Amino acid sequence: MRHRAARISQFIQSRLHQSGRASVTAVEAGAWLDTAGILRESRSRPGKPLRDLLRAGLICGQRQEANRHWFIDRIAAADHEPPGSAGEAGTAKGPALPTGSSHGPGDPLLRSAIVPSVAEDVGKAAYLGAAGFQCVGCVASLLEAGLPPGQGLDSCGVYAVTTPPYYVPEYIGPEPALAEGNVLAPWPVGRLARKWVPDAEVVYYGLAGRDRPRSLRCRLMDLLRHAQGDTTGNGPHKGGEIIWQLTGWRQFSVWAYATPGPAVPRLTEMALLQAFCATYGRPPYGNRQG
Repeated sequence: MRHRAARISQFIQSRLHQSGRASVTAVEAGAWLDTAGILRESRSRPGKPLRDLLRAGLICGQRQEANRHWFIDRIAAADHEPPGSAGEAGTAKGPALPTGSSHGPGDPLLRSAIVPSVAEDVGKAAYLGAAGFQCVGCVASLLEAGLPPGQGLDSCGVYAVTTPPYYVPEYIGPEPALAEGNVLAPWPVGRLARKWVPDAEVVYYGLAGRDRPRSLRCRLMDLLRHAQGDTTGNGPHKGGEIIWQLTGWRQFSVWAYATPGPAVPRLTEMALLQAFCATYGRPPYGNRQG
């Protein structure tokens, strides 16, 4: 079901990108899918087959308004791999396992730590959607409405923050960042510019449940509190805080991938960071180490 949902997400995001539209209703997107022969429409209840997937939290960019109407927002570049390509799950080489691990290659813990991979470029939002990450929403909507129910957020796991497609970085200097209250130790603009990773959409990878069980929901709440300036001397999410020194951060997207408990989240994060470094030669913009 997830692979079918990934194909549907891929198609809708491509249509949104090609048309330049920011969003589409579930009814209209359902008509697109029916015309393309991807998802047969219900003649008596237009949009229902797609709404079933939306209720399950399986479509990237999904959003439900207070009136219960569903929308899909444009959140990723349109260069998703087509289903059945060489990148299909089970045929592509996933991120390498972390070196120096004390677990053997046949250890079930290591097998569960590998993020399902359908692409080699873990710096792209398209990879996240195809690999099984759930797009939780953009920062602005999450600050306004809070985290959604379900979507694996009550489990341990890893998460990512991505920029919109074709984002051009501009930086917020130390003084305005301190005034905003969401960066405890701001960097000078020149240092931020040197830290930027060209062509990557992922600006941060994080985890919930490093040494003891902790849910993605709790850790993402820390991330959002920090973003809006609800901070203390040490956090609550000091790691990666320089992403809030990028202009337009409220339009960044948050993604989550549920895993078993410790030490699986840390092994998964390490695998993703190593794969990112292998592609870009450095860690994501908001990560200090790869």
